Amino acid sequence: MNRVGQYISRALRAYETREWDDLLLQLCPCIDAASSFEYGTNGRSSFRRFVDDNFYIASMAGFGPEIQSFSVTIRVRDVFDDRVVSELSKVQHLPEEWSIEGNDHPALVKAKKEAELSRQKLLADLDKAGAMCVPFGHILYHCLRCELLHKPNAPEVISFHDERVVDNNNFKLALPIGILWGFILATVLSPAFADETYELDETIFWNGFGGHSRFSWLWGQRQAFKNLVKLNRQALNE
Repeated sequence: MNRVGQYISRALRAYETREWDDLLLQLCPCIDAASSFEYGTNGRSSFRRFVDDNFYIASMAGFGPEIQSFSVTIRVRDVFDDRVVSELSKVQHLPEEWSIEGNDHPALVKAKKEAELSRQKLLADLDKAGAMCVPFGHILYHCLRCELLHKPNAPEVISFHDERVVDNNNFKLALPIGILWGFILATVLSPAFADETYELDETIFWNGFGGHSRFSWLWGQRQAFKNLVKLNRQALNE
């Protein structure tokens, strides 16, 4: 099982040197293995599900807030190939109409018209930019994993930085690189790797109760990690 440990070790080294493309090349096979084990199927659907199901760990460990789900608007048409655009179009989130049922108060009617105009403008802006709002699992799988494997250069619409903010200006996406560190951790925590023994030097420090956890202790220990997070929060709030 040490082969997974070697991939994770190389991903951590790539994180330290901020080579996020190499990090993903090392990490994605491990996510493939973890998702296949946890969901019982191979392929893109299980990969995307693993990413979305574990985003709360990646966000919390990677850059601070615990976010349960995450969708983002990104330019895709004329950037990615038609296959990717087709896949993303199936899950895009479009702004919904604002409905007021059974109430014709003039102020509410006016507000509804203004909201509809804003919705139509946003739809037009999305169409003009060739952008879609999609879950992060789809972005990681189709726009990063597949592009890195099948094309020599990742598209310029996605990048990573050291800031602890998500920048979605002009339908481009700049993410905290800490998210990738968080997904390394989320993968280590997968029950698929409970028997892994590879030694990793990476350490998490718990500033609430003053302890620490080495990655090597956390192979397959997702529930234990959740318990540690809970204990740390309690200590911080005392």
